[in-house]
Amino acid sequence: SSKLVGSELYSAGESVGKIDDILIDREHATVTGVIVAVGGLLGIGEKRIALPITAIKLGNEAKFTVDMSKDDLKNAPVFDYAKLK
Repeated sequence: SSKLVGSELYSAGESVGKIDDILIDREHATVTGVIVAVGGLLGIGEKRIALPITAIKLGNEAKFTVDMSKDDLKNAPVFDYAKLK
């Protein structure tokens, strides 16, 4: 997880967000998704969204990539940690 959390997420060669957390299925001990901080500037105005782990790919130069545009990510619904309980 230390290689994933804190990593920049790229699309079409530009940074579109930062991987903030991972989601784990405790019953099956598998990573099911990631929480990505998108939008904002220097942490102000950011929102967190959830993406399935299958949406994240390891691209060239060991960069994590996604096949979604910056606008797609900004328009995704906000992830609510409270709903996990």
